[in-house]
Amino acid sequence: MAGAVLHGAGYETLLLGSGVPAAALNGALLRHRPAVVALSSSMPGPASLAAAANLIHETLPDARVITGGATARALPPTIAAHYVARLDGLLDAVDAILAPARV
Repeated sequence: MAGAVLHGAGYETLLLGSGVPAAALNGALLRHRPAVVALSSSMPGPASLAAAANLIHETLPDARVITGGATARALPPTIAAHYVARLDGLLDAVDAILAPARV
């Protein structure tokens, strides 16, 4: 759903799916070099979500990370990510991050 919302607003989107291994995520980051990466997780245990956010920051330091889902609320404050509580806030968050680039 998130990808459809962003695509409908004119953003280029790529859905990697669930349970993406770190090597595949890293490869996609290097291949596509996104400005924003949205991560969502509804399963308990924020460790894998935190690991993915950290991998994104290590691979593309300028990329911004947006998180959502129940697990994202439990991420420690040391993880540099913008939490979006509801899908209807995703477009506003992405617009705010990319506003200078869209002018």
